[in-house]
Amino acid sequence: ILGMSASQIIANFPGDLFVTLVGITYLFAIAQKNGTIDFLVHYAVRLVRGHIAAIPWVMFAVAATLTAVGAVSPAACAILAPVALQFARQYGISPLMMGLLVIHGAQGGGFSPISIYGGITNQVVARSGLPVDETTLFLASLVYNLLVSVGVFFWFGGARLLRQRQA
Repeated sequence: ILGMSASQIIANFPGDLFVTLVGITYLFAIAQKNGTIDFLVHYAVRLVRGHIAAIPWVMFAVAATLTAVGAVSPAACAILAPVALQFARQYGISPLMMGLLVIHGAQGGGFSPISIYGGITNQVVARSGLPVDETTLFLASLVYNLLVSVGVFFWFGGARLLRQRQA
């Protein structure tokens, strides 16, 4: 239809990004199935030692870390949301706050230079001949999502959580 041969189409296909996407998706599917993600989340929550206000921030940090090392944001949210909402119910935390911190954490880590979105964005910018600063892109996204999350935290009852401690 476009007048391109099969070899031209294949030559323009971003095979390196495809292999990275498939590999990372497979890696995180294994980590989810074998319980590694659940173990890490439960261990991180145990580290807060009764500081209930820290639990949403643990979820933010875990989501940001997962996407920063390569998980796709929707996958990180799908992996963490059920666990985060279970903690929200268990500790009386707003489920909306918990969900939003997971989402913003996933988006905050999403433009890491080694993540899928960061890799794609940086390659597109470089191919366009524009100056690329991978670290600035990553930190801008992380800081922006962190600031939004601070607002979400206080809007949905974070001040009450700061005064609360698990017995």
